[in-house]
Order: sequence, then C-alpha cells, then structure tokens
Amino acid sequence: MSTLLRLPPVPRHDPQRDGNPFAWIIATAPRVRAQQAAQVHQHRQANKQEL
Repeated sequence: MSTLLRLPPVPRHDPQRDGNPFAWIIATAPRVRAQQAAQVHQHRQANKQEL
C-alpha cells in the first residue's frame, strides 16, 4: 500500500503582499496598443483599394 504525498496548502493570494497580478498588463498596455495601431495602419496602407 502506497502512502499519499502530503503537500503544504496553497497560499492564498494576498494583495498587500503580492500586489496586482495584472500589473504587467497595465504597464505594457500603452506600448502594445501603439504597436497594434501601427501594424493596423501599415496593413491598411498596404492594402488600400483605390476606387
């Protein structure tokens, strides 16, 4: 008979200790938005249909 491996309990998320788990998204959002806007603009310019 095998014995079960006892694992310590998973620590709960503590905002005071851990901070905002989405902070990296908030920090990189303006740069990511600018890159996406530039890519969309470049694509639209390259694929513009002249009427």
